[in-house]
Amino acid sequence: MLDVTQMEYVELLTRMQPSKLHSQQFVINIPRVHLRFIQDVMMPDALNGADDINIIKTRYELSGANLCAIDIVLDDAAIIAAVKYEDEEFEKFVPGKIHIASFKVVESRANVDFSKFKLNARFVSTSAEAERIFGIPDARHQFSRLGINHLSYLKEPVIADITFEKFKLRLVRSSSPNHFSANLEKFSVMFISQSAEIVAGSICSWLTFLKDLGTILKRFQLRRSKQLQTLFSEIARFSAQRAINTDPVFLTRPSTTLRLGTMFYRNDDGWKLLAHIRHCMRLMPSALKMTLQGALKKPELESYSTDTMYDIVISVFSKWRSWEMDDLRKCRLFSDVFERKRMASTEDLAPRKDTWIYDMLRYSVSSMQLSLGELEAAIYDEQMDNSMKLTDLEFIFESRYKPDVLAQTGLYPDVPITGGQDRLTTGFLDIAVKTGFKSAVVDVNPVIIAFTRHILRIERIFTPQFSKILESTNEKRHAEIRKSLESK
Repeated sequence: MLDVTQMEYVELLTRMQPSKLHSQQFVINIPRVHLRFIQDVMMPDALNGADDINIIKTRYELSGANLCAIDIVLDDAAIIAAVKYEDEEFEKFVPGKIHIASFKVVESRANVDFSKFKLNARFVSTSAEAERIFGIPDARHQFSRLGINHLSYLKEPVIADITFEKFKLRLVRSSSPNHFSANLEKFSVMFISQSAEIVAGSICSWLTFLKDLGTILKRFQLRRSKQLQTLFSEIARFSAQRAINTDPVFLTRPSTTLRLGTMFYRNDDGWKLLAHIRHCMRLMPSALKMTLQGALKKPELESYSTDTMYDIVISVFSKWRSWEMDDLRKCRLFSDVFERKRMASTEDLAPRKDTWIYDMLRYSVSSMQLSLGELEAAIYDEQMDNSMKLTDLEFIFESRYKPDVLAQTGLYPDVPITGGQDRLTTGFLDIAVKTGFKSAVVDVNPVIIAFTRHILRIERIFTPQFSKILESTNEKRHAEIRKSLESK
């Protein structure tokens, strides 16, 4: 654990060289991606006569459950992108000091293309309930034409199908101009009247799984952080009890290479403290090391106070080589290990600058073009279907800021003009929008009224559950969890 911390910290120092501009470029080419997800689903009968959201549960034991398979196929995907960053703190660089960069994106370009994206959801269960599900005909969704040979596909009823064909995206974001264009030849959405609760239940199950996985990972991260804090504090206790006054040779008698090295590393206290901490750990007796290793595995480790351990470490190591060390409460090493916020300077407390959206509209010509060759949506039922088809959809947007200079005299007669300025600079945003489509064909049956009512009921049942799952887990909530654990 100490090895990993030391390597990560030294790597961080090597990346702190001052550089005003930084760029990245990458190219991705994927001939085909085929993903298949299998999970339990909620049958339509499960909602009859029940509006309680407690019926929505995520099960990780799927024996005897009704299963649904979701196939995602992406063909001929190509991505070419380039990003340029600028360090906003570069002008504050002080020679001989560690420079912490603050990069922002100043220019980005991207080209994204793929020939076909298809999402196909189907039942894979053989139960009596699954046999009552009406499937979309293969002649309409054409999943079998993708070249995926599997006999079970012919027997499994398709409940939803989404298709994108020949997609092209172009993005240029810079100081001037900004351009975005997206061209899609065909977009098709087809589903059955019973798939609303099935799709909503599937999304709910996956979101619950992701939330559970995130909770587990945060718990591991919290425990790892507590282990590192405990290790530092116990080594500090040992150093104080034994009054260790020795150091590694490369600190007491620096080599010529270190003396000739850059000032960034010589003036940093973190790597010196890590070397001293490792030196103290080497002087520990074997029995004490085994005791410390056992203490790091105890479940009650998460209840240890971070503030207490931080005060112990600062108090002990502040006395070590105090003639060359700065205030350790500002040391980046301890601020990261004990999760302390660095003291903000007066410059950091200055008002925030304008957002990139404001800069884009104010100082650049911006254009956006969206085109869709064909949009098709259909709802299938056993007797009849409802469908909609639009062709040649187009949306064009262009904005240009035009400055204007008005005379300030006479605007405020009672207010004197100061500084010799008698003109007021203003401006306006010139926006042009064009949208339209070539043709529209809509075929609606009376069944759509019952389907709309069913959709509203599904929305009323699942919305509270989605809100509960997607509630933000910000830093304040994470701090409250850590505080509750420490108070136990």
